[in-house]
Amino acid sequence: MKILLLCLLLVTASSFTEAAEKMNICETGKMQSPINIDTSTVKRLSHAEKIISFYKPVFFKFTIEDGSFKAKPLIDGNVLIRNGKPYPLQEFHFHHKSEHTINGQPFPMELHIVHKSKDGKQMVVGVLIEEGTENKEFKELLSSLKTIQKGQSKSLQAPINLNELFSSETDVYRYVGSFTTPPCTEPVLWLIKKEPITLSWEQIQAFQHLVGTNNRSIQPLNEREISLTKIQQSSSK
Repeated sequence: MKILLLCLLLVTASSFTEAAEKMNICETGKMQSPINIDTSTVKRLSHAEKIISFYKPVFFKFTIEDGSFKAKPLIDGNVLIRNGKPYPLQEFHFHHKSEHTINGQPFPMELHIVHKSKDGKQMVVGVLIEEGTENKEFKELLSSLKTIQKGQSKSLQAPINLNELFSSETDVYRYVGSFTTPPCTEPVLWLIKKEPITLSWEQIQAFQHLVGTNNRSIQPLNEREISLTKIQQSSSK
């Protein structure tokens, strides 16, 4: 009985330690995100990598909570294919201000498009946002922010086509990092779109008014490499 009790205590202690380490990775992890992208150090990816986007117009349901915003697709079908391996779309969300910076420069907002493979591998496409012309793809979504309260969910009446954010071949900065919110899971493959998109001043203010500032500070690079690769749009419709 004493041996059994000792074994149970050891298992419990081990599980607690493992859980504590996972929570503590936000402070101790060596591959944390976001980072500053120094473009003078970026090199074209040396090995072959093929990333194809299969995005189509779908309806989303979004939820607002304290300091967070998430939009989840109501049907499956949107996916990124990396070297033949599918990463289905899980959700997208915004941060204000941007989490990643380019040569030390932050942007008003940043969009994260989160994907996950069947074996649990994570890949996130980051899209930096600057103030400019109104973004028609997110027009209904951002207009709806004026009519929803924190803690509520709402389904959009018009579909969103994420393909509209990309060209036929889109340059992206590539590096290995983490989620930017607890538990700060590592590793996550990040693809940061080189060219920003625009939202109007009114659209940016609508998001800021409801969610506030929800960005994480820049994390140490720790000898990680940042390379340049491409996302290609699928030719199939």
